[in-house]
Amino acid sequence: MENDKEDSYAICNSILFTIENGKSAQYIHSKYNMGVISGRNIILKPFEMLFLYYRNRLKPVNPFYNDSLTLINTLFEENDLYMWRVYLDLKNEGSKISIENECLIISKKNEKLSVKRIIYPIREKSRIDGSWLISISGQNIASVDDDGDITYYTTNTVNLEGNNTPELPSVTPVKIGGRGIHTKDMKPDWMGDHLEDLVILSEGEMNYVNGIENSDPVSRIYRKLISSGLIVKTGFKYGCNFRAYKGSMDDHSDFLIHVLEGENEWYEISRAVRLAASVRKEMIFAMIQDETCHFIRIRRIKNIQEMNLRD
Repeated sequence: MENDKEDSYAICNSILFTIENGKSAQYIHSKYNMGVISGRNIILKPFEMLFLYYRNRLKPVNPFYNDSLTLINTLFEENDLYMWRVYLDLKNEGSKISIENECLIISKKNEKLSVKRIIYPIREKSRIDGSWLISISGQNIASVDDDGDITYYTTNTVNLEGNNTPELPSVTPVKIGGRGIHTKDMKPDWMGDHLEDLVILSEGEMNYVNGIENSDPVSRIYRKLISSGLIVKTGFKYGCNFRAYKGSMDDHSDFLIHVLEGENEWYEISRAVRLAASVRKEMIFAMIQDETCHFIRIRRIKNIQEMNLRD
């Protein structure tokens, strides 16, 4: 008697695969949280197919495709390789992953279906600008270096506020060589380089106390930070524009702040985040968009559980 049982197939971009060990399409869908059931078959995206192929769950019907290099060359687009690397890392942890445009959307088993973790994979050589960081604020970044190592980050918009009331000196500083000089009784007392009986102000500090409002992003961010009650000092030794204190300078600074203009190398941003963490400070990236000052905190994290969630 002929076996009237119909086989199940996996289909990826018109390439047909048998499902090994007599398993059904529904089995693949349920066990691996992937694919779309279509009759007795399952429709897979390229990342899903390759994940199953490497686990010997699928075999191409056409032997021409029976090697991973041919499959990747046929199905992957230009920027898919590094995204595939992130997909594989997350999938190995048992995550349910969907792929939308340039991001991966994941959920863990036993979590509410409405809760998502959105991850944007980028390469170590990627160039990004501040507007992109603003657009993905509250979501996550997966950075893939050329050795295939992955580092995860969270991004969040923050409102920086301190406990200090801005003060201005009663006497205008004397300008010498692009800097300002004032006496020891200058207010605020945290501003400037105190040298003997004088206070030497930076160009930015001098402009602030003189009420000069330059329109460049660094000057605008500087004024915004001071007006928010922060003590703001140079961040030069940390490789950034500013370091800032919420309270007194008797304590360590709370924030390192760097102003982003135009496109920036991602490796420079990730390096700043790592340095800030090593000195126990928060790394904040500041930018101007639509005449508004934006502050984005980026943190390096160790696992999926630390990622930002989205409804």
